This record gives sequence, C-alpha cells and structure tokens, in this order.
Amino acid sequence: MTFLEAQQRLLAELRTHVRNGHLTEREMARLTGVSQPHIHNVLKGVRNLSPEIADRILKTFHLSVLDFSSPNELHDRITARLQRLLLVEMPMLLAPIGPNQPWRKEFSTRERFTLPVPMQRTRPHVAAVRLEPDPRMKMVLAQCDLAVLNVASQTARQTAGQTLLPLDPVGLYVVETTGGTAVRYLRTGSLGVYLATADALDFPEDWEVMGGASDIHARLLWIGNEKDRHLEVRQRGRVLATTS
Repeated sequence: MTFLEAQQRLLAELRTHVRNGHLTEREMARLTGVSQPHIHNVLKGVRNLSPEIADRILKTFHLSVLDFSSPNELHDRITARLQRLLLVEMPMLLAPIGPNQPWRKEFSTRERFTLPVPMQRTRPHVAAVRLEPDPRMKMVLAQCDLAVLNVASQTARQTAGQTLLPLDPVGLYVVETTGGTAVRYLRTGSLGVYLATADALDFPEDWEVMGGASDIHARLLWIGNEKDRHLEVRQRGRVLATTS
C-alpha cells in the first residue's frame, strides 16, 4: 500500500462517518484542531490532506495506517517480507552445463546468484550454474537457462553406498557424458547406473551407461530463466527439490 492509497482510504473512512451521521465536520474540526472550512475542503477533495493533519486524525481516532490494509494485504506483505529474509545467496559456477563443457567446480569471483525463491535451509555445496540448450531435455528444461545445484563433494561421491544413491527417479542430475556435461535422469540396471534423457525416458535401449559414481556431479534444486529473476516469486522458476 502506498502513501497515496493510505490517504485515500483514510478520507473514505472519514466521509463514511460523516455520511452515516456518526461524526460531523464541526466535531472533526474540534477534535483535530483543524478549521472546519479546511476539513470541509479536504473531505470534498478541494484541498489535499497533508501528512501532519493525517497523522493528527489518526492519533485522534486511535488509528494507524495498518487499519486501512485488508487481512489479505497484511498476510501477503508479511509473507513477502519473510521470503526476502529467506532468500539464499550463493556462488555461480564459471563453466555452464552443456555439450562439450567439462565439469569444473570453479566459482566466479565477480558474480553471485540470489535464489529467486526462499529456501529455509541450505547445505554448504549449493551453487548456481548456467544451462546451455539441450534438445534431448527440452520437454523438461524448456527454455531454462539457469539452475541451482546441490554440488556433491568428491568424498561424498566415493563413499560406500553413495550419498546420491539410491537415486530419486524424478530427480535431475548433472552428470558427465561422452559429449560433455549434461542434465539427465538416472536409472539403475544390470550394468549399473544409466543416463536417461527426457525424450527417451520410456526407451531403455537408448540410455547411456554411466562410467562410475564419480560422474554424478550435482542434483538440480531449481530451474528458471535469467530474464525472470525479477518477477513475482511464483513466476520465477520451478523448485525441483529442497536441500532440507
């Protein structure tokens, strides 16, 4: 709510009281110490309601600006405030994810990324990365060019039992492929772990066998677009998983 909206709602409240006979212009002038002609002109819209007089009216009638906000407006405002407090700032990986791009766990010293949606808890290995177009994942990633990752440490990947295993069948992972880094679904089979693309998810014969657990570099937590980072929270992208 803006100052102008608050002023207009205060005037509407005063006009309602006068119209319903709860209060006269003379009584309002006496209570606030403002001349009756001025009160009359303010209520008629001929004169503006100055901040000083508005504050005097609020104090006289034991009101605050919050009294002119609806419950929904107050709820939305509090929610937005909490969301801003929970936004997570993280490093940005230097190299994008895509064909002919090797995995490089190196971070930009000039750029950090603020996750456009709130997360209540994070782990130390959360980072952002840019995505290059991948026709085989278009059905899932669409035009997304940004992602937030839970980057697994080398120690975690080599631990017996594997931190990233058992695999989430709906999870999207950053993996090493024969053509570079890529986002893929992971499936287990007789030969180990397979890499599945969105366009071949129902065709196991087209899946690629992954070389080893060390080829799993990260799991996608969020995907979105660079151009949408300043939109409303619900329009900024899609949360795929949390770090809790």
